[in-house]
Amino acid sequence: MTPQTTASEAFIVVAVAARSRYLREHPDTKLEDLVIYTSTQTHSLGVKAGLVLGLEVRALEVRAEDEYTLRGETVRVALAEDAARGKKPFLLGEWTGI
Repeated sequence: MTPQTTASEAFIVVAVAARSRYLREHPDTKLEDLVIYTSTQTHSLGVKAGLVLGLEVRALEVRAEDEYTLRGETVRVALAEDAARGKKPFLLGEWTGI
């Protein structure tokens, strides 16, 4: 196995593995329904993975009063909204580089 040289490369590998597993476990899922979650304050690696893999990326809002951390309620709301849209979030990419 070739080591990854950047966080973005590593995340793309993780996204491919997560996508493969999700599709194996949910074989009727269409690729266009898959969604990668990131936050508005995370590294651009989630967006890059989405571009490379042709998948939707949704940046979830984080706030200063929460010290720019992603909260469970934010994720719960996003999951409910995406379920209503028929979307299937399968990965949360949250790396700040700190």
